Amino acid sequence: MEITKYPFLRDGEEKLFTQDILDEAVLLKAQNRHIPIKCDVGFKLLLARDTKASQACLRAILGDLTGRTVAQATVTNAELLPDLIGSKKPRMDINCVFDGGQRADIELQLSSQMDDQRLRSLYYASRLYSGSIREGEFYKHARNVYQIFLTDYDPFHDGTFHHRAMMRLDNGSLFSDRLQIRFYNLKVPGFKALDDIPEDLKRAVFWCKFISDGIGSTELARFARHNGMSEELEMAEQAYKEMTVTEEERAWAYHLSMDRAEVDYRNELLLGMEEAREKGLKEGREEGRKEGREEGRKEGLAKGQEESKISTARNLLAMKVLSHEQISKAVGLTLNKIEELASEL
Repeated sequence: MEITKYPFLRDGEEKLFTQDILDEAVLLKAQNRHIPIKCDVGFKLLLARDTKASQACLRAILGDLTGRTVAQATVTNAELLPDLIGSKKPRMDINCVFDGGQRADIELQLSSQMDDQRLRSLYYASRLYSGSIREGEFYKHARNVYQIFLTDYDPFHDGTFHHRAMMRLDNGSLFSDRLQIRFYNLKVPGFKALDDIPEDLKRAVFWCKFISDGIGSTELARFARHNGMSEELEMAEQAYKEMTVTEEERAWAYHLSMDRAEVDYRNELLLGMEEAREKGLKEGREEGRKEGREEGRKEGLAKGQEESKISTARNLLAMKVLSHEQISKAVGLTLNKIEELASEL
């Protein structure tokens, strides 16, 4: 039976993966290919395991990315749930509560999405902040929250390693620091000029480089020695080695499935956009010639884009890997419209 053939699966998980993915997961493990840290599954396995090294690594990373001293931290979404299969990346990667009730969500963003990342970060942070106070409490008891994005690209196109956003008044004075949004670029800066990195960012740079490169990097080891972080590097490598021992095949299966779902999603979305563009331009030209004004082209383009959104939504509904809410956000249609299309299917 498949359960015997793939003993790393948990009850019911054999239904989540195709046989070729399971076979590839076993092969990758047999080849001693470790799950990379810079992927949703590896990132979560590194920081959310119930081991001394993993928990120490989480406290260190959380403290160095928020600028706080973290004595204890608990990941509230530690389990790799089956509904991660087929989801867009990232998706509440590390959501945790630490010390006095402060909350943080650390997102690993590997590619630039077509949506506005600033607005996305604000939405995530707002959800985090609204959950920081219990019913009946005064608003002054709301805890600090930190929405952190680790990106594998330059989100602001300015070559800057770190950005921090808080609420400020018109005159520039601080309104509140209870809600903070932070972006860290995994690719910036490099390590050739160690002295160019500001002292207050060196620890964050170390962790970003570790997540990006994994273990065994001589450049990272040199940076750790130069900045007195050799113990942190040893701790992080221990947490990484622990995660590769017990669940590597299962992790590979999840990683492969998510990657394929992401490719399918992007191909579907890009195809729909290209069709919308061509159809919109064609209809716009025809309408413009008839009416002799620019409005025709705009209306034709908008109509083509709307039809493409509907077509893409129908295809995503048929794939049955995303929720209606996710499809609504992905294609830019209202949830009511998605429900209407689902009922037609």
